[in-house]
Amino acid sequence: MSPKDRAHLRPLLFLAVLMLLAAVAVEVGMTRPQRLELDRIAGERQRLMEELQDHQNHLRQGDELAAYLEVGNLVDLLEGVGDGDAVSYLNGKLAEAKLTQLELITEASSAYGKLHRSQFSLRLTGRYAGVLQFVRSLEQDRRLATIDAFVITEIEGSSQIEGRFNISIYDTGRGQ
Repeated sequence: MSPKDRAHLRPLLFLAVLMLLAAVAVEVGMTRPQRLELDRIAGERQRLMEELQDHQNHLRQGDELAAYLEVGNLVDLLEGVGDGDAVSYLNGKLAEAKLTQLELITEASSAYGKLHRSQFSLRLTGRYAGVLQFVRSLEQDRRLATIDAFVITEIEGSSQIEGRFNISIYDTGRGQ
């Protein structure tokens, strides 16, 4: 090939390289948004997989608790229980134990699917045997109640004690 022919090919070769670079730039420009969307979808998928795993863990724990309590599921445990409201329930338990309610405050209320949780702060006085009866009654009743925290103090110069309890009561939401 003569130098003259090569001189004519140089601009064509330069043009071909420019076209190739332009094609690569266009391809990168078009695939970048697609790549970003794929990355976003992958991140969302990962978040949903973690959320699903957490949900499955909660279901498994619920099934284990139901098996431990020998019921079909936790909602079955509460069926037919809790026909009265939680405040009346606590007042009934206090009366059975011959305790005096000094203060009852509804702290919070939340729902977990069909299960409704009411949290109370309760202050009471009475004899130690009555407080013990109250606690046992909550533990042994079909209605699900938990004592989340408690403090018992002696009332100076008296045979009675004062109790402060944080109690949660769980219902299916029918008797609220």
